[in-house]
Amino acid sequence: MKVTLFLTYGNSLGTWDRAGILERELAIYKEQARRYQIDLTIFSYGKKSEREYQERFPEIKICFNHLSLPTMIYGKLAPLLFPRMLQEANVIKTNQMLGAHIAASCSRKYGKPLYVRQGYSFWESESEKWGKHSSRARFALKYEKAVSGEAHHLAFSTKRMAEEFIRRHTVVGKDKVSVLPNYVVGKTWSPPFQVPSRSTRLRIGFVGKFTEQKNLKNLVEACSDLDVELALIGSGKLENALRDQTKRRAVPATFHGRLIQEEVREVLRKCDCFILPSNYEGQPKALLEAMMFGMPIIGANISGIKELIMDGENGILTETSPRGLRVAISRMLLASTEERQRWGNKARTVAVEDSSFNRVVDKDFEILTKLAKCNAHSG
Repeated sequence: MKVTLFLTYGNSLGTWDRAGILERELAIYKEQARRYQIDLTIFSYGKKSEREYQERFPEIKICFNHLSLPTMIYGKLAPLLFPRMLQEANVIKTNQMLGAHIAASCSRKYGKPLYVRQGYSFWESESEKWGKHSSRARFALKYEKAVSGEAHHLAFSTKRMAEEFIRRHTVVGKDKVSVLPNYVVGKTWSPPFQVPSRSTRLRIGFVGKFTEQKNLKNLVEACSDLDVELALIGSGKLENALRDQTKRRAVPATFHGRLIQEEVREVLRKCDCFILPSNYEGQPKALLEAMMFGMPIIGANISGIKELIMDGENGILTETSPRGLRVAISRMLLASTEERQRWGNKARTVAVEDSSFNRVVDKDFEILTKLAKCNAHSG
C-alpha cells in the first residue's frame, strides 16, 4: 500500500528534528513499513536541507520544496509538482488539521481518499488563544467544516474531541470518525521511573513549549518561597521572561533547552515529579510520556488532562491559578515516597492501556486498509 502523508502546514522534518521529536513522530510510519510493507511518501514544506533526512530514513520517500517557493505558492502547486507520487498513492493522509486543505486539493485532483488526523482540536486551540468570537476562531471553524466535507475519514486523539467535532459539524457522521490516541514509544521510557527518597526540596520536571498555553508564569509564581526546583525542558518566545521571573522570584530553575527523547528521559529521571499546568490541551504527548515513564504527575484540571489523571489516584489535579498550583505542589511535597510511587505506577498503567504504540500502529493500518479498499472498488 502506498500512502502520502502531508505534514502540518509550513512544517518539515527539520521542524521535528529541531524540536527533538523526529524519531518519535516517524516511529509509527517506520513500524508500519516494517510490519505491513507500507510505502510512505512525506509531503514536506522544507527546502533542500530535507535531503539529509532522505539519507537517514531510506525507507521513507520525501517530497520537499526543491524550488524554494514561498510556502503559499508551494502548497497551491502541490498537485502539479508531484503528479507521480499522488497518482500512485492509495491514500492521502494528513498529520494534523492545519494544512489539510492542501491534501484535499490533491485528493480531489487525483481521486484519492483523504484521511485527516487531528491530534489536537484546531478550533478549540484557536478559540483558547484568541477567543471564541475572534476572527481566528471563526476561520478555524469554517476551515474544519470545509475539510470535513472533503475527508473520507477523520481520526481524533480523544473521544471527547471526536464528539465535540461531530457536535460542531452535524453533517459529519459517526461512521467516518475514529478515535486514534496519541502513542508513546514504550521502549524509550524504560526502565520505569523510581521515585527518589523523599527530601525537603521537590524537583519538578516540565517538558513543552514556553508559551502562554503552558501557563509557566503562574507555575513560577506558585513556586516562590516553596522548597522546589524546576527542570524546564523546551524553548519558546517566553523563555527570556521566564528566566527573568525565576531570578526575580528566587525560584531555582534549570533551562535545558530542546532535547531528544532519550535526553528528556534522563533529565526527568533526576526529578521527583512531572507537572503540566497548561491553560488548555488536546491530548498532550509530554504528559503521556511522563505517565508511561511512571512519574507522579501534577496536571491542570482541564480537558485533555483530567481524562488521564484522577486526583489522588494516579496523580494530582490542580487549578491553573498561582494559588491552585501552590496547593497542588504543596500536596506533592507532603506526600510520602510510597504514595508518590503508587501514583506513578498507576499513571504508567493508564498510559500503557490508552497509548499503546502497537495498538495505534494496528488501528491506523486498519483505517488505511479500509480506505484503500474503498478506493480500489470505486476505481
